[in-house]
Amino acid sequence: MASRREVFKYSHDIKASGHLGANKTLSRIGQKYYWPGMQNEIKIYVGGCEACTKRKDPMKAQRAPMEIVRSGFPMERIAIDILDELPQTNRGNRNILVIGDYFTKWTECHAMPNNEAKQWRRS
Repeated sequence: MASRREVFKYSHDIKASGHLGANKTLSRIGQKYYWPGMQNEIKIYVGGCEACTKRKDPMKAQRAPMEIVRSGFPMERIAIDILDELPQTNRGNRNILVIGDYFTKWTECHAMPNNEAKQWRRS
């Protein structure tokens, strides 16, 4: 019978096993072996794996859940975006400014030669 260390090595550490997480490693080991406290030992072993720790990304910051924000009247909420680096037109425009109203769904597009603010100054 194989020692627990060998079982961990062949079920988690070698390249063929893929350094899977604790649950998948537990599932793999559980197909052939069982001992009391096995689940806890596997979680500790996988959690202390140096190769996994180096490769794993740091904890990501929690994001707020996405919500639908409704608009109650025209122009209360608008979306603005610039499509850039498009093929140049005969008039020298390479960008499109897109403005949309969330309430009415009205969208307008305006061609622009570049996406710099100084082009919009009034003379």
